[in-house]
Amino acid sequence: MPDAESPSAATSRRRRLPGISLRIRLTAWVLAIFAVIQITLGGIVFLYQRASIDSFFEERLAIGARRIRAALAETPGPPSDADLIRQAAEQLQFFMFERFYLVVFDAQGAVVASSSRPPPTIPSAAVSRALTHTDMVIVPDAIRGQDDAEPRSGVLRAAIGPYTGPRGSRYILLVASGDEYAQGMLSRVTQALLTTAPVGLLAAGVAGWCIAGIAVAPLRELRGLARRFSPESIGEPMLSKARDPEFARLERDLEGARERIAQALASQERFISNVSHEFKTPISVVLMESQALELDNAPEPIRKYVGSVREEMQRLGRLINSFLTLTRVREGRSQTVSRPCMINELLLESLGHCRPMARQHNVALRAGLLDDVEDVDLTIRGDPELLRTMLDNLVRNAIRFSPAGGEVQVRGERDNGSVCIHVRDFGAGIPENMLHRIFDRFAQATAEERRGRGHGLGLEIAQGVAELHGGKITVENCPDRGCEFTVRLPIKPHNFRA
Repeated sequence: MPDAESPSAATSRRRRLPGISLRIRLTAWVLAIFAVIQITLGGIVFLYQRASIDSFFEERLAIGARRIRAALAETPGPPSDADLIRQAAEQLQFFMFERFYLVVFDAQGAVVASSSRPPPTIPSAAVSRALTHTDMVIVPDAIRGQDDAEPRSGVLRAAIGPYTGPRGSRYILLVASGDEYAQGMLSRVTQALLTTAPVGLLAAGVAGWCIAGIAVAPLRELRGLARRFSPESIGEPMLSKARDPEFARLERDLEGARERIAQALASQERFISNVSHEFKTPISVVLMESQALELDNAPEPIRKYVGSVREEMQRLGRLINSFLTLTRVREGRSQTVSRPCMINELLLESLGHCRPMARQHNVALRAGLLDDVEDVDLTIRGDPELLRTMLDNLVRNAIRFSPAGGEVQVRGERDNGSVCIHVRDFGAGIPENMLHRIFDRFAQATAEERRGRGHGLGLEIAQGVAELHGGKITVENCPDRGCEFTVRLPIKPHNFRA
């Protein structure tokens, strides 16, 4: 007995399988329902038309047979073959009777006369039944003409009934005709049904696709709203667009979920800010006291211990400062500080801040300043401290991931109404599975976490600063090696959002 599939394996398998969109599923359901309806109605129409054609053909055949019987009843003596041929020519010359046969039997079932030789075969039971009726009746048994080469064309429709001659003799008249006309009409009905079926299915598919599109349109709008949810926009209320009650209720549920998430994020930011402020003072005290210690005559273990304490307190201090900066960015507290900032000065100051770290890692810094006459003094409006923090974080991140003896390129360029700052390193690049979440909080590759490179907040702070100034940071791996971060900021004055 095979092992049952675990829930985690089933979930993973479902994720790997491509999903079928709701619009396609709705269209398929409409097509399936319409196909069932069309097949059912087509079968009913076919059966009705077949019954109508058979009834019409047999009715016309019975009328012709009665006329022939009436004429033969006035013929003196037994009818001859010539009499039957003449009667058939007079009464059965219609377009629907393509082949016809007239046969007269006596009361014992022997053939008296026939319009064709040899006469068509007829079951003896049909002759016996005819003697019990007074009117012409349709023979339900199959009759086949003896002179028909093809079996299909030899099938006949027949009417049989008794009559009495002038001398009181009892005879039985059989009038048979080929049913090619009836079969042709039925074939045309079948062809019409089969021809209209694909057209109907195509029309149903188009109608189903349009109806499904109308049905899922509100879902696309809601998906767009959900896609715009982020820590930066979670505080903005949703704009209600749904006109249907069902989707309006869904929008209200999403709005309630957004409010709860926004409140949770705000509480989290307040908690981080408060904890960071509480930690900052004792960390500063411990760091100052460790720096004030006289260690010239202290034993080596004590000096190592104090050095370790200083290093850890400095690291914790940087982490606390990062938390405070991140909280400040997320809450938009810098909207009161908006001054002109020259791009070239911003680049030079940031490179000056990061140069000691670059020397420590044996990495060269290369600056590409704006050198056009119109762009040398290009400025943007914003918070200079936050902008420097943003650029410092990007440059330091590039230094950390550059190999010894490598370089980091920082250059600015003007792009229409925006200014772009590119930070390029020549390291190993960013793993593909990390590109979409590189700006998330604490996002680090496992190997980098073990090597202690940062704490995973620098890129989120940089992205938050860029968004606070109306810009955005993007990243891509370079074809040769390394990656490049691009900061795009608007040149026009920017009013910080609350």
